[in-house]
Amino acid sequence: MKSEKEESPKQLPAGPESAEIYDLLYVDHARISFLYTQLFPQGLLTTVKTTAQQSFSDVQNLGSDIKVIKAETKSTEGGLESIEHAFDPSWAIPLEVLSRLQTLSLVRSSARGANLGAIVLAEGFLRVIDYGGMRGLWDPVVKMAARNMPKGQKGQHFNAAEMVAIMKEVPHSIHAQFLTHEGFVWSSLRPTDLCIPVDDLTLKHGGAISGRWKVLYILDAYPDEAKPPDVSGWSGGDLTNGVLTAMHGMRAAIGRPPHWIGATPLLIFRVVNPPVREAVETAPADDVPTT
Repeated sequence: MKSEKEESPKQLPAGPESAEIYDLLYVDHARISFLYTQLFPQGLLTTVKTTAQQSFSDVQNLGSDIKVIKAETKSTEGGLESIEHAFDPSWAIPLEVLSRLQTLSLVRSSARGANLGAIVLAEGFLRVIDYGGMRGLWDPVVKMAARNMPKGQKGQHFNAAEMVAIMKEVPHSIHAQFLTHEGFVWSSLRPTDLCIPVDDLTLKHGGAISGRWKVLYILDAYPDEAKPPDVSGWSGGDLTNGVLTAMHGMRAAIGRPPHWIGATPLLIFRVVNPPVREAVETAPADDVPTT
C-alpha cells in the first residue's frame, strides 16, 4: 500500500481585491532591464523556479502460511520525490520595476521642475504616427495635402516634388504623441518594443488610440521654441554648421514640435479594471481632443 504526502511550497500572499490589472502597449525592454539590475541587488532575473517535495511510503506484507503456524512480517520502504516548476519572469519585470520605483519615490507625477533624466508617470491621450507605413504613399499624400491647403497658405515655396523627395529620405520611425494634463509630450517608439503591431494600431484606430493611457517616461528635453542652433560661439566649420541647420530643419518638419516635452517612454499601459467611479467619470473621454 502506497501513501503520499505532498508538501507544497509557500505561496506569496494574494494581492488586495482592488489591485490594478494592466494592459501593456509598449515596453522598453533594454532600459527596463538596466533599471532592474540597479534596483534589485541579485541582478536581472532570467528564470524563476519553485520546488516541492512529496514523501511516500510503501508497506508490504511478508510471511509464510503453514498448516500449523502462520507468521507475518511487514517491510516499509520510503523516500522523497522532488517536483520543480520553472517560470519566465520577463513580463513581470516591468511591473517589478514600476513598483520598486514608486516605493523608492523615484517617480514624479509632473515634469514641472524636474531635472533632465527624471522619471515621470503621466496619464492622458495617445496618438501613434507610423511614418514607416507611409513610405510608399508620400506622392499621393503630399499631393492631397497641397490640394487641401487653404488658398491663403498656398504659395510658390510649396513644391510637392521636393517635399516628396525629402519625406522619402527622412528616418521612417514611429512617433508617439501624448496629451497630458500639463501639456504635450513627444517621443519615438521602437517597433520591436511594441506589444501590439503598429499596423494593427493604424488599421484599428487610425492615429488616435482610443481610451486613456499611462506613460512612464524619462524626461529628455524641456519645451522650447525650436530656434535654429546658435553656432556663433561653437562653430565646427561651414559643413558642420550646415548639417546642424539641416538637422534642426528636419526636427522642425517631422520631429518634436516647439513647446513640447521630449521623452523616452519606458512603459505605455492602461488599467483594465479601474474603479467603478473612475470608469464612469472617464467613459466619455474616448473622444480624443484634436488640438
